[in-house]
Amino acid sequence: DFILIRNSAELSIKGTLSRNNDQDLFISLINMKGNDLAVNFMQLNPENSPDAIINMNAEIKGNFSAPLFNYNLALDSVKYKGQYFGSFTGQSNYADKNLSLNYQFTGSQLNPNGAALKIEGNIPIDLAFASVDKRLLNEKQMNIKITADNFDLTPFSDILPNVRKVKGVISADLNLTGTLADLKPEGYVSLSNASFIADANNLMYNEELKITIKDQNLNLENLVLKNSPETKDGGTITGHGSAVIQNYNMVSNDFSIN
Repeated sequence: DFILIRNSAELSIKGTLSRNNDQDLFISLINMKGNDLAVNFMQLNPENSPDAIINMNAEIKGNFSAPLFNYNLALDSVKYKGQYFGSFTGQSNYADKNLSLNYQFTGSQLNPNGAALKIEGNIPIDLAFASVDKRLLNEKQMNIKITADNFDLTPFSDILPNVRKVKGVISADLNLTGTLADLKPEGYVSLSNASFIADANNLMYNEELKITIKDQNLNLENLVLKNSPETKDGGTITGHGSAVIQNYNMVSNDFSIN
């Protein structure tokens, strides 16, 4: 057994990890401060270091060539530059060369009615402790679902580069299926009621955006970027169009921006 204590945090490792016998290992991290990790282990500037209260536990079973993992993570009170964002929590399980994911980002400022962001599904991967020819199993089926439910951007107002006083709501429902070698994305991403002030000219802009993806076709359904009503002699930019995406590459496109 191994126990390491630092201030209020505790790292505990109990059990055995063996090449020839079954694994029986439990790892836990309790009450670790994210800022401590960022500054003292990653050598980040304290003023630009994210913070959170980190709790984690992992259980490892199975054998050296076919391990079994159960992993739970909780990042509570996530904070950056004095702004609180909420909590990022979830779990992963691994068995039979398949990694399942179930994570969510919650916070009353992001979405007071539930999870603002969810990521769930499975990825084919070989996490054997033994040496293997391929870790990522490119020909095996995968399925990842990403959902954003009225994700409020206001908490990110003053931390994004080149803009400030950012507002807006992101909604999304994306499904990534197929294989890693032939990914088939489908769904939509939309940005509504958005506004920001550009550092370059100190002017406020309003924005709307919607993108859909289906059968390797990416469609820009709507793009509107315009000066706020109080801007003298303001203008509006609109856009629409489509593109074909194959194997992570854009092979053709037809966009119109006016």
